[in-house]
Amino acid sequence: MSSKNLKYYNFTYDNDVSKFQYLPYLYNVTKEYVDEFNKNILKPKFGFYQTEENSNNYYEDKKRYINDDDIKKLYDARYLKNSILYENLTLEIYNMISYYNTSNDFESQKLYEGYLYKVQNQIRAENKRIRELINKLKIKKPKRIEKKVISFNTLIIILFITFSIFLFVYNYYY
Repeated sequence: MSSKNLKYYNFTYDNDVSKFQYLPYLYNVTKEYVDEFNKNILKPKFGFYQTEENSNNYYEDKKRYINDDDIKKLYDARYLKNSILYENLTLEIYNMISYYNTSNDFESQKLYEGYLYKVQNQIRAENKRIRELINKLKIKKPKRIEKKVISFNTLIIILFITFSIFLFVYNYYY
């Protein structure tokens, strides 16, 4: 297929949507996933993700400010939420691509392939950005608990005592 025969699609949105490159509501794709994806686009653009959970960076119930460990937990939760959204939204769009492929509606199939590409790239880029933010955090590593090493001689003594108890119990009952 030559490049002259390829048709590229311009996605049609309303004015606000085209400004932020939202995903429109799609046929047979869960609206909650689309809403979550659109919030995913807004988070890095407007920064409301920073104050989404705690508006003043203070835990009222714990009576303390948020530290790097708390921020890492929030980022990890967002990363996991994005990964789940990626899987679910990709699956639903892919199902619609398969549906349009079997019904020979190649125009709609190509449109949904474009949406799939957009969704996957956006969420992948957001997760990459979150991972970079996590890596920049200075998190105190917990102190390691040293394992006590049991020497060979100690094992021999324990084995001897166990064997002696076994012999005693065996002889006592039989």
